[in-house]
Amino acid sequence: MFERRMRIYASMLVLLLFVLQPIPNGNLEEESSNVSPAFSKSTGVDLTVTEISYSYTNPTDQQKYQMFSSNHPIQNFNKPEQLFVIDAMIDTPINIEVTVQNIGNANSPGFDLTLIVSHNEYQNFEIANLTNQMTSIRATSSAISTYTLTPSYSGNHTISITPTMSIIDDNPSNDELIKTFTVGSHYFNCDDLSLWTVGQGWGTSSEAALSLGSACHIGNGQSSTYQPNLISSLVTPVMDMSDAISNPTRTNGIAYFFTGSVASGDSVKTYSMSPSNSWVELVSISGTIDNDFSDGSDWQTASINDAGIISPLIPSPQQNFHANSQFRFGFSSDAVTNDIGLWIDDIVIVYDQKLRISEYGINAVGVSVEGTVPESWGKATIELTNTGNVSETFTPTLSNLPSEWQYYFSQTSGVSITETNGIYLERGQTKIIELHYQPAANVNQGFYPIDFSANSKTHQSISGSIAIQLEVIPDRIPEFLPMVGVIRCAPGSTCVTTASVTNSGGASDVFSLSLDYTNLPVGWSVSLSWNQATSILVQPGFSVPIMLTYTVGSDAVPDSVGAFDLVATSENDSSRSDSLTIEIVASMVSDALVYPDISPNTNQQAVAPGESTIITFEVVNNASVQDIFDTNVEFDSANDWILSDITPAKLYLNAGDRGTFSARITAPNTAQVGDDCPAYFASIISQRSGDRFVTVSIDNLLISQVNNIKLDWLQYPEELIPGELNMLPIRLTNLGNGPVPAVIELSGIPENWGVFYSGQDDSFSNIIQLGEISELSAQKDVQVGIQVPKGIPHSLLFDIEIRAIPNQHGDDIDLTDNYISATLVTKSVRNLSLSITSQIISAGIGNSTSISLELQNFGNVDEQDLQILASLGSDDYLTPFVAYLSIGNTGLAYDLNKYHPLVLEKNSTRAVRLDIVIPSDIDIGSNIDFDFTLISTGNEFEPLTHRTSIVVDYVRETTLGLSGNNLPITDDFGYLWINISTISTLDENYQVTFSLPQSWGLICDSEVIGADGLSVNSAIISSIYRENLILCEIINDSNNDLGSVNVTLSDSTGNIITSSNASYQFVSTTKDSTRMNVLLIGGIVSISGIVVILSIILLLRHNRKENDDVIEMTPQISGPPISGPPISTTNIPVHTQSVNHNATNQVNEILTDPPIPETGLPPGWTIEQWQYYGQQYLDMNKRQ
Repeated sequence: MFERRMRIYASMLVLLLFVLQPIPNGNLEEESSNVSPAFSKSTGVDLTVTEISYSYTNPTDQQKYQMFSSNHPIQNFNKPEQLFVIDAMIDTPINIEVTVQNIGNANSPGFDLTLIVSHNEYQNFEIANLTNQMTSIRATSSAISTYTLTPSYSGNHTISITPTMSIIDDNPSNDELIKTFTVGSHYFNCDDLSLWTVGQGWGTSSEAALSLGSACHIGNGQSSTYQPNLISSLVTPVMDMSDAISNPTRTNGIAYFFTGSVASGDSVKTYSMSPSNSWVELVSISGTIDNDFSDGSDWQTASINDAGIISPLIPSPQQNFHANSQFRFGFSSDAVTNDIGLWIDDIVIVYDQKLRISEYGINAVGVSVEGTVPESWGKATIELTNTGNVSETFTPTLSNLPSEWQYYFSQTSGVSITETNGIYLERGQTKIIELHYQPAANVNQGFYPIDFSANSKTHQSISGSIAIQLEVIPDRIPEFLPMVGVIRCAPGSTCVTTASVTNSGGASDVFSLSLDYTNLPVGWSVSLSWNQATSILVQPGFSVPIMLTYTVGSDAVPDSVGAFDLVATSENDSSRSDSLTIEIVASMVSDALVYPDISPNTNQQAVAPGESTIITFEVVNNASVQDIFDTNVEFDSANDWILSDITPAKLYLNAGDRGTFSARITAPNTAQVGDDCPAYFASIISQRSGDRFVTVSIDNLLISQVNNIKLDWLQYPEELIPGELNMLPIRLTNLGNGPVPAVIELSGIPENWGVFYSGQDDSFSNIIQLGEISELSAQKDVQVGIQVPKGIPHSLLFDIEIRAIPNQHGDDIDLTDNYISATLVTKSVRNLSLSITSQIISAGIGNSTSISLELQNFGNVDEQDLQILASLGSDDYLTPFVAYLSIGNTGLAYDLNKYHPLVLEKNSTRAVRLDIVIPSDIDIGSNIDFDFTLISTGNEFEPLTHRTSIVVDYVRETTLGLSGNNLPITDDFGYLWINISTISTLDENYQVTFSLPQSWGLICDSEVIGADGLSVNSAIISSIYRENLILCEIINDSNNDLGSVNVTLSDSTGNIITSSNASYQFVSTTKDSTRMNVLLIGGIVSISGIVVILSIILLLRHNRKENDDVIEMTPQISGPPISGPPISTTNIPVHTQSVNHNATNQVNEILTDPPIPETGLPPGWTIEQWQYYGQQYLDMNKRQ
């Protein structure tokens, strides 16, 4: 019961505080009643605005912002009507309801009701200006007008409502209603803390809440207490408030409602963050507001007196409104007593916002310019208009004004405008200002562009700029040009001279001329020439000559001086004038001679470019008195040569004396050999008489050649590639003054390396011609080629040097740029290749065929990780082939279809050979493919492949048969039968060569056989099977009785098909009986042999006639000897050789019967023998 009573007392106390506290932000100000009785006016209408109220345009905004807004009443929340902080929220629509009362005694006409919201921190800036049209209000009646406004600036503002009628109001003083209008910038309802920094114990709670059903709470709810010794904070999100007014007139800060209970010693403090990121305490809350929510919740807010106003707003230091502004609620508890904690809801923040830069504007327009002469004042008129929405002060400035010019700004009234104070312009106001300027002395006439700008003091980036042309008008100033030289005239003589005057002003003018000769000696006189006008027109920038005549007294002493003044005055401005003092010197009569001290025709002066030579002259004074001469040397014509150091400048010579002077002549730096050199002459001028004496023109200068060759790399080299011609690009430049041949030399490489030189067109030795510097050929690009042999190891360093020196016209004057050098390293070269990558060859059935190629390593690196793979196959023949693969000359055979490791040394080759036997049962037209692959196990290069396609397209088999004397030969000659049997689908051409013992001879087919042997043609006629039979005679003309005859058969390309040999033994006879016995015995044997031979021959002929296609060749037996009947012949052994070989042309031998001698057949011969051997018998008898 006691606790309940205490809660009632506490609630009554809170209500009393609400009732007693004043209304914030001026809403609590005393307002005098606007209602007053109407004065007696002729209209009888007295309008007055009596009331203004606010409401949000939608329920959502109403629910969010109503607790601290001026809208009243609030359902289910009993707060005093005057307890509010804001009238509206920024960028949130608000309805404004205005009550207008006519307290007069006559009906009002229709009228305008204008609502204006003004920013308190700015002069004459309207946030809103709205006007409603209202109809007539009856006397003593009222009407309501509603506006909808969306505030664009937060802070403390002023709202005014004013009615405007077409007739006079009886009491205008009560027409307008003015009140404060406060707009909040941020409003938090504690319904979402996702962007907040939430410490331990903080969170949202619905046990006690105001607007949206939840509040920020520290603690564990009403049924529990917060933790002891807890320090925790709830921090708002970061808010950009950098646009806050720095010194506002009203309170800027934070307000909120709170309830709950905090035990003694515990507190919740409110902080704001300073620009230095430190927290500044604003207020501290402790004690009990309401600790029992079973009967509802009591809420309390702050009540703080600030800026003369008591309001719930807790002021924050103005500097704490910045780009990273935050507020923090910090809770701390001790270990003694704990309570249910604090609930906070409806947090509103108010601060006065600066105007955005878009509210400012200025426009400048040039009106006129009044020109002036130098050192006088001109004026430019400028119109400035404030195009912004707020009154502002603008600062005028100038740029690009010429130096030494003066200026200032003023208003049209003449009051000066300083750049510090500037020009104040109301919103929309236009003012005319004046720019006064004074050009500096001696400036040229014309227009001088400058830039004018007026800048906002609040925002310097807001400015209005224009370009102005300040005018300097022309002046008229006479100015005499200085006299050149000394004016001399002989005593008693009248002479003429000329002076010149110019107009240094900007406008043409007529100048009057006058003379002042009061200082002339007696007897001297001066005047304008008879044809010289006393008034002359002089245009600006031009000079006009003035001719004068003067006379020197006859008794004047030489070198005596007389002076007078020539005056020119402007006729338009007499203040502009100039005078020139002219001196006249009485001269003497001079007689002198000047000449060079060397003969110019025999002494040539050679000068290098940029260098000098000294020339000397001699002077003779032939006058009777002392004379003074000014010395000088000149060129005949203008050129780039330089004359200097004329020494002495004056010569003092007594009568008859001699003197010398010299001068330095310097050739141009760009002088070239063969250039035309200038001629020169010397002169002297007497100072006492003015007479001038001159030498003849001297032309003895010539340019000497200077060599200067420069050598540069066009591209700096870094490496040398073995096995290649390495090109080093260089550039030779002739910086000398004449053409020159240059010798190029290369050093630093082995002597056996090749060196080549090539220019832009072709190659040359080591000498190249360079043109003079003015020609394109003065610079040439050259390629220096170094042929590095194959196999040179990699990573070798060579320090090379290339130099270029002149070959003629002397040495180079600067050897520092004649040399270039480089350190080159030999490059690693990986250059593997196969000699043949693909080929197609033909082969015959049953032949042996070879395929050869080379593995080539042209690099300089030993290839260690190579592998080879060879395969042999055919789609037309499935039986394995008989083949032999070899690499190099090791004699080893390598398996097919298998990888084999291989090492290939640098700069080496390795032969690969495949020998294959073409099967005898393979079909003609079959293809056999041989594939060979070389790879790197490290995949350092792409695999190298080779393929040979073997086309089996012919049949070719050749058999060589030899038969000769088997028994010892008693005569001087023996016999050799050669039988060539061919089976071939091609024509074959054979070459038969012989190897005989020394002094043995050979006759075949009645022809003596030499070293070239004999040719045999075996052509296809009716069959691929044919024979060639050759009978040869062995003649022994030596004592060598025992020997062997070797027969070699080759094809048409020289390839040996086969070879065979036959052995012979010759025996010398001593007794006829012995010989006869031998012959008899041999004859008996021979008859038996002949019978066998003839039987075989007949059988062969019979078979040849019955069947043209002979399947098997039978070796032929030689016929009987020609020297006697068959019974006396010896047995002849048979030698046969059968081979397959490459195709050659063939000729089938056609056998015809030889003619039978008139005496008949030789003794012992049969007709069959004669058909076969008769022709050979006849040929042998002819040779014998």
